[in-house]
Amino acid sequence: MDSKEDEEISIDFGKIKNFFKSDKMEGKKVEGTSVAEKKEDEDLSIDFGRIKNFFKSEKKEETKASHTAKDDEDMELSFDFAKVKKFFKSGEKGIKGAEDDIAIEWGKIIDFFKKYGVIFIALIPIILSIYVRMQAGILPITDDWAANSVINGIKSQMRSGIDQQYPNLPDANKNALVETEFQKVLSQNKAQIDEQVKATSQYFKSFFQDENGKNYMPDIDPYYWLRYTKNIIEHGYPGDVLKDSKSFDSLQLAPIGRFVYPDMFHSYSWAYFYKFLHFFMPDMSLIRSGFLLVIFFSALCVLLVFLIAKKIAGNVGGFFAGMIMAVNGAFLSRSLHPDNDIWVIFFPLVVTWLFVTTIDEKNTLKIAAISILAGFLTGLFTLGWSGWWYIFDFLLATIAITFLYLVLINFSEIKRNPKVLGSNIAIRNIIIIGFLYFLSTLAFVVMFSGWSSFIGSFLGPLSFPSIKAPVSASLWPNVLTTVAELNEGSIDGIINSMGGQFLFFISLLGLILAISKTGGIRRFDFFYIIATIIFYGAYFLLRKIGVDMSVFGLFIWIMLPIFIRIGISVYKKDPSYDFKLSLLLSLWVVSTIFASIKGIRFTLLLAPAFSVAFGVALGKIYIYLSSV
Repeated sequence: MDSKEDEEISIDFGKIKNFFKSDKMEGKKVEGTSVAEKKEDEDLSIDFGRIKNFFKSEKKEETKASHTAKDDEDMELSFDFAKVKKFFKSGEKGIKGAEDDIAIEWGKIIDFFKKYGVIFIALIPIILSIYVRMQAGILPITDDWAANSVINGIKSQMRSGIDQQYPNLPDANKNALVETEFQKVLSQNKAQIDEQVKATSQYFKSFFQDENGKNYMPDIDPYYWLRYTKNIIEHGYPGDVLKDSKSFDSLQLAPIGRFVYPDMFHSYSWAYFYKFLHFFMPDMSLIRSGFLLVIFFSALCVLLVFLIAKKIAGNVGGFFAGMIMAVNGAFLSRSLHPDNDIWVIFFPLVVTWLFVTTIDEKNTLKIAAISILAGFLTGLFTLGWSGWWYIFDFLLATIAITFLYLVLINFSEIKRNPKVLGSNIAIRNIIIIGFLYFLSTLAFVVMFSGWSSFIGSFLGPLSFPSIKAPVSASLWPNVLTTVAELNEGSIDGIINSMGGQFLFFISLLGLILAISKTGGIRRFDFFYIIATIIFYGAYFLLRKIGVDMSVFGLFIWIMLPIFIRIGISVYKKDPSYDFKLSLLLSLWVVSTIFASIKGIRFTLLLAPAFSVAFGVALGKIYIYLSSV
């Protein structure tokens, strides 16, 4: 090959060498002209020594460097690595500064959770309540049904083929073959199987949905309220027509018809809740809004249970009370569809929470305002359910027993000076609460539902035994005899509906632990709690070995430790104990057990007291163990 051809394919590596040389000169102050370059070899050679110096030059950069003008080619390929190095140094400082900032922010976050952590604790049972009830609208169970149906169908076909091919093979071997073949089919046809499961699930869902794909309501009662709700939306009142300026239902008791009952709070609430949601979501259906209404107020009920238990036993007590309430079977089954049962729980819990807030309140005006507000809500409750009086009676009984307890403790002082009734803060507050609550309830019940409704608050408990009398003076025959949820219950059935004997036992402990004492518990209190645990445990042990006890025997067994403790406190003239919440919860539990014996639907009324007592038990145990 001649020299001419060499020149045509030669590569000037000198300029590449100049590039590496220019990097080597970085960081040094250069004056005058640039260093003269040697003549570059035309052969294919690279000076690795210079490349090594290039990498060394990076480590020696400590001061600012400026480049003098070299040839144009050098200028085009030169880089100021000193600036790059400074950039990374500044980045390291920035990272250190950021780490300091993050440490400060973590401290603020910890302080935030210490201050507002109770909100997040309360949100856990509330979110659980919403999630569980949303399942009724999503129907995820159909996915399980569909998967089982499709898988069983495939396996059944495989088993038929194996039976024909290997008729004498043992069943265990056949099942193993089926499972092996199924796994092969599943790996090869997973997409098709998933699609078939999805279609089958939708087929199952269609049984519970109308032609528009909206879920049916699973009970008769919601449709009763739905009809009145539609009337309110269409012409402003629940009846079909107005007669004598009153809402009249022309379809019930046809062809005569009847005036609409006054307990239309549920339908009015549903109608206005729908209008509110429809403003933001025009596609919202009336039935769907009813589901959301119940879900919303169920979450509020869980929150109220949390607040009541928190007041007695701290955040831990509130948390467990809220969790139990969120998933309680009796409450859950009655809050999955738009029935008025939600108000049967919501109003009593609101009134009870207001009553609880007065316990530590010192301001007389606030106590009076809270008592009147509780009376107003009790009056409003008459529009939601005809059995509104149960919480009214529980509170009056609790207030009366508490007043009697305080009078007996301070009897000698009151005997010497009757003015002690007004000067003793505890006695004065309980008088104010009882007096104003009674009068405000009287006023608002008469205003909303009439005098007869208020009188019924005292006669209502007496009518429970005759709730399913076959003949009624106003309606023959009594259709309540055919209502399944009004079938008589049993003690075992009631206990099981609350989660079983163990959970019920813990809630009974909460009744005695709900007794509060200023200054903390003493040794005697500790031993009394232990004795109560043994006493309540003996009841379940006796039932386990076959000793049958009547429902009234159970009532005595529940109330006896509480009344004995009150008697001891009265005997010792010790005013440091507060029995109000323990009395309220125990009366609530005993009375609703009696109601549940007469009709199993009334186990719903037991759920709030049971949940609060359960949370109180665990919360107080945690407090006592933490103080050890």
